[in-house]
Amino acid sequence: MLPIVLAAVSAIAFGAADFSGGKASRHADPIAVTVVSQLLSLPLLIVLVLVVPGTPSGVDLGWGLLAGVAGAAGVMLLYRALATGVMAVVAR
Repeated sequence: MLPIVLAAVSAIAFGAADFSGGKASRHADPIAVTVVSQLLSLPLLIVLVLVVPGTPSGVDLGWGLLAGVAGAAGVMLLYRALATGVMAVVAR
């Protein structure tokens, strides 16, 4: 049951973040919206790193950094598309 709850919470969080970011990028620069959203998620990331068991290795941190940069670039492109296009068309 816990995986279903976690998946639902994740879907709600991503949906709300994408919708809010798309709306914000219509009024501000998509790069600025991306930077602010990434900075606001940093405290949650720090808490999760401290709470989740295990010790990441240097390779793990490198892959995480690469994935974070790619994810931020993807979010920036999504926000840019949402700022210029119709949300229902861009989100598909």
